[in-house]
Amino acid sequence: MKNKRKELLQHNLSTDLVLKIFPYLDELREDGSTNMYGAHLYVMNDFDMDKDKAIKFVQAWMYQYKPKGEEDE
Repeated sequence: MKNKRKELLQHNLSTDLVLKIFPYLDELREDGSTNMYGAHLYVMNDFDMDKDKAIKFVQAWMYQYKPKGEEDE
């Protein structure tokens, strides 16, 4: 969890938005309606966000899904 906070701070992401966007991205992933590399477009549209910030949220969310066996620093 320490690394997750560090990652969020590096991207200067709002905790309130993380609590809304991460579950949204989980649902989007489960739904299968898009390749998650295109998820920033959905975040931009549904959260009225610019491209760069939307990409940062998606990148931070994807960080949770590191390959198995890869250890936290």
